[in-house]
Amino acid sequence: MKLPFKKNFKHYSIVLKKLKYLGTTLKNETIYNQSFYKS
Repeated sequence: MKLPFKKNFKHYSIVLKKLKYLGTTLKNETIYNQSFYKS
């Protein structure tokens, strides 16, 4: 049950991109919320 490495790698990079995207959106939201609460 071993997937070809290239196929696996493509999937892995997609997952990484999604995680990165989620991380940046979360960070932006927290920054936005902080500035919102400060004002």
